[in-house]
Amino acid sequence: MPHDVVTPDELEVGVTELRDSLGFTVRHVAESGTPIVVRRYRRAEVILVPLAEWRRLKQLEIELGEPDPFDFDDEL
Repeated sequence: MPHDVVTPDELEVGVTELRDSLGFTVRHVAESGTPIVVRRYRRAEVILVPLAEWRRLKQLEIELGEPDPFDFDDEL
């Protein structure tokens, strides 16, 4: 699936709209568990997911032996 496609279980918001409604949007994601795709210049750039889901995914990466793309200490 192309990374720019929003699935039926996701919502989407433009970055300008997100800036104006960040508190509401964060609360919505946390309470509903619904991911929200953030678009910038009409292109999907990032996704907001609940913290519990992020941690679950990180744990799966560890269990599968996937490298952490944000672990910059290994590059030194």
